[in-house]
Amino acid sequence: MYCHSGEKPYNCDVCGKGFTQRSSLDYHHTLHLGEKPFGCEVCGKRFTQKGNLKTHMNSHTGARPFRCEICGRGFTQKGNMKTHLATHYGEKPYACEVCGKRFTLKGNLKTHVMAHEGVKPFACEVCHKSFSQKLSLEYHMNSHMGRKPYACEVCGKGFTQKGNMKTHMRSHSGEKLHTCQICGKGFTQKGNMKTHMKIHLRPPSLDKPYFCGMCGKSFVMKSSLECHMATHVPKNGAATGPAGNHPSHLTLGPSHLALGSDGHAAAATSVPSATAAAAAAAAATVGAQRRCCHGDHDAADPDEPALPGRGVC
Repeated sequence: MYCHSGEKPYNCDVCGKGFTQRSSLDYHHTLHLGEKPFGCEVCGKRFTQKGNLKTHMNSHTGARPFRCEICGRGFTQKGNMKTHLATHYGEKPYACEVCGKRFTLKGNLKTHVMAHEGVKPFACEVCHKSFSQKLSLEYHMNSHMGRKPYACEVCGKGFTQKGNMKTHMRSHSGEKLHTCQICGKGFTQKGNMKTHMKIHLRPPSLDKPYFCGMCGKSFVMKSSLECHMATHVPKNGAATGPAGNHPSHLTLGPSHLALGSDGHAAAATSVPSATAAAAAAAAATVGAQRRCCHGDHDAADPDEPALPGRGVC
């Protein structure tokens, strides 16, 4: 009757917690005493309560009696199922005090904090490399064992990590999440975008000191570069950069942009720019300049003699 009335007459003399039944108090006492009278017949693991042993047995039998009502995924423990439900509702109650990143699971937060503290408790037995997360170690072990458990559903290519497989899938879907901030070209992988950025940041060569800061093409003579710049000027005469934005410069010399840690270009400093007159002339004579680009690219400029020993663009 106590369970209906809410009374809890049986109290723990250690922590004061109350129970409706004497047997529940007896079970509770084992927590303080460290006793684990219930042992698993399969692996020998011991538990303080019989109910915990029954739940543990599901891991051996493969039984998953607790089902997610949204996606149908099964779990061996009710607590794990409740935690899983938070991923559907987007709940992330656990926040990192260092960077503010939020997590659905408290355990994931603890693992994340290890990365800030430099703690790497999971070590590879083969090469002794350490990791802050157990999953990272498991991914790493795949490289030693030659395992590629994550296969592309389109072409069948295998990968050691799930994230790499997802990145590969973009090559089939055509999705390009990473965009060059200078020319607007899109890439499926961040690494490819970083490699592409080197074209814009490339210093001028001795043979072709004039290069385009928009596409990286180099020229022997300044006039050839000015002619080429017309290809970046649309018919309306307004020079545009990526996504139709007006660029602050059209580079005539070495660019000093720097790549940040996120792979994007940092602010330009000390960048030689085309003069306003040159930009206006390019816009006004787009047609003529494009025709000149189809002719002799490096025709002699009376005001700008070619440097000795240099070829054509």
